Amino acid sequence: MAEIDMSAAVPKNDYTIVNRGFGHEVFVHNLDTVSVKNVKPIAVGMRDAAAHHRRMRDRIPSKEACVRFWEAIRG
Repeated sequence: MAEIDMSAAVPKNDYTIVNRGFGHEVFVHNLDTVSVKNVKPIAVGMRDAAAHHRRMRDRIPSKEACVRFWEAIRG
């Protein structure tokens, strides 16, 4: 499992996010704007992803909390 840094990539220009029912897929069109930050065994990556989802669920437990979070980060 790879962690990709896409902080320099521009949505729709450099990459596209697609959900075709197989999960969250990212198609990168411009490889010059992304880099590999970390590579880890799948079991470790899945464990880390599950922990991240639990933290997010605990911090944003409802639709209203999600809206407040979105408004806070959007300014």
